[in-house]
Amino acid sequence: MDQLIVFARRFKGFLAFAAFIFLGLIFLVGLLFSKGSFDQLLSGFNSLSPNQFLSIVYIVLGISFIIIILLIILSYRSTVKDSQQKIQSGLLYIIVHDIEDKTKGIEDAEVRLTLPEPRVSRTDSNGGAKFAFPAEFAGQLYLINASKAGYQNGKPQQAKMQHGNTINIGLKRSIQHKSQKAIDVNINTDFTVETLRDGEIIKDDDIPIKIEGKHSIKDQSSVWVVLEDDYGNFYLQNPPVMFQPNGYWRAVNVQLGRGVRIIHFIRVDTQGHLFFKQRVEKKRWDAFYDLPPESIILRSIHIVRE
Repeated sequence: MDQLIVFARRFKGFLAFAAFIFLGLIFLVGLLFSKGSFDQLLSGFNSLSPNQFLSIVYIVLGISFIIIILLIILSYRSTVKDSQQKIQSGLLYIIVHDIEDKTKGIEDAEVRLTLPEPRVSRTDSNGGAKFAFPAEFAGQLYLINASKAGYQNGKPQQAKMQHGNTINIGLKRSIQHKSQKAIDVNINTDFTVETLRDGEIIKDDDIPIKIEGKHSIKDQSSVWVVLEDDYGNFYLQNPPVMFQPNGYWRAVNVQLGRGVRIIHFIRVDTQGHLFFKQRVEKKRWDAFYDLPPESIILRSIHIVRE
């Protein structure tokens, strides 16, 4: 009997399996009849009334119907479970490459898949990564992105949770900040920060922050606050630093997003000031990758963002 069941499960679909069992029962009953196993039982049917005989027929058909329904239900549950297990083992493949050369994979890039519980993976030596997704997310679209120090952050793209689906993500190398004329913070004494320590921890409740300090800059040229994240991207803050006649300065509304690690105080010339002002007027708060020419970093404060 066990061998018959194993053989029956090779049939595709639940109805085929149920039909196989039903036909097997009919064959078994026919075989028993041919052997005379039911002769004594049949001899007793001559004494049955029509109503009694009809009741027996109803009982036999009812039992057969119940058996078929149970087989269908059990087979359906087994198939649904197998289907969910297959989807559970579904894999989404990611290839992170240099945008200028798709054959050049980027090793150790961070890949983030924004499921309800975000998942993070890192690429191998060939730029590949993979995610296993659960059954309930199959067929749905979720955002995915990749990042690595030295490369510009690309725009998140949609990924369909489909087994074997491959997503290609191209990253562009960050522009080297050759125009920076950084002054060592230990040498520059014209501009100091009084209310924020290097390495200070900043929490969500602290944002936006206000920073104050002292200066001895005579011409009081334009100084702007520019944030830098882990990947070398810059983010302009508004308004620019406000100088006071008593030798103090103040910067307000500094919005420290996640991933920010350095607060720069950038001194710019007329062209640099115009560049920053135009970004403010156009409400461009997205990342940029190179400072204006002739920019001078007066002071840099490293922070820890929590």
